[in-house]
Amino acid sequence: MAKLIKKQHYVPRMVLRRFCDADGKIWEFNLNSQKITKRRIEELCASNLLYEIRDEDGKFFYPDGKNCFEKGLGRIENEYSPFFDDLLKRLQNKNLVDLSENDIGLINFWIALLLLRNPLVKAAMPFVSKDFNIYINDDLKKSYNFISLMPKGIEWISKGLRRGHIRFLKASPYRAFVITDIPIWIGNPIYKYCYMPLSSEYALEIKETKTILENCNRCEIIQLSSKETDDLNVMMFLSMRSIKVSEFECGNSVMSNDEFLLKGLAARSI
Repeated sequence: MAKLIKKQHYVPRMVLRRFCDADGKIWEFNLNSQKITKRRIEELCASNLLYEIRDEDGKFFYPDGKNCFEKGLGRIENEYSPFFDDLLKRLQNKNLVDLSENDIGLINFWIALLLLRNPLVKAAMPFVSKDFNIYINDDLKKSYNFISLMPKGIEWISKGLRRGHIRFLKASPYRAFVITDIPIWIGNPIYKYCYMPLSSEYALEIKETKTILENCNRCEIIQLSSKETDDLNVMMFLSMRSIKVSEFECGNSVMSNDEFLLKGLAARSI
């Protein structure tokens, strides 16, 4: 029987590696300890047995199928990694990029999946499931089986995102985007505003379309000033600080390839 993978990432390593410095590591500002340290991506954004389905006594539902969901996520990540590598290349030195319907669908699915696989969502699912038009019975609550709710949740979020318009943001040459262990900032309703850093250099946002005639397949690439880049980083930082709950393993980390950038954000928390 294959060895059980205990440490399971809720922010994929394929995402984190795009925020590494030249040494292949990330600077992390931990909101609990208030310390800035340089860490390997294997150490970040992971929780033991996060995606294993167990009953109320702690026994695995599927003794011969442990890591089923973890392996499924791995296959998805292997497919998405080249997609985002190619997308980032397409954004270089351009003001506009045309996305196909398939591109947009892949991006929306990815955003929904990143949102729903987070431990905070797992903990909150029994309480917020009605927002997804999902009603959880007692058996699901007892089994902690938020995984079975994901398809409906992904469909609901993707549908909301599809009503918006994607555009890409390029960080100031003198700044870098930060990422957090809740890597997406999202408004309500969803399509009004959604922000996700893609790398230290690029991020995407989804906003409500201005007119019904707007071409949602043609996406701008906006060069940001240092202040505009800083404003987005501060937004991510403040959103983390406002929801930080010490008993959770997530909601604590702000990460970047730039130590001094994180020191500036840390100074705001004093």
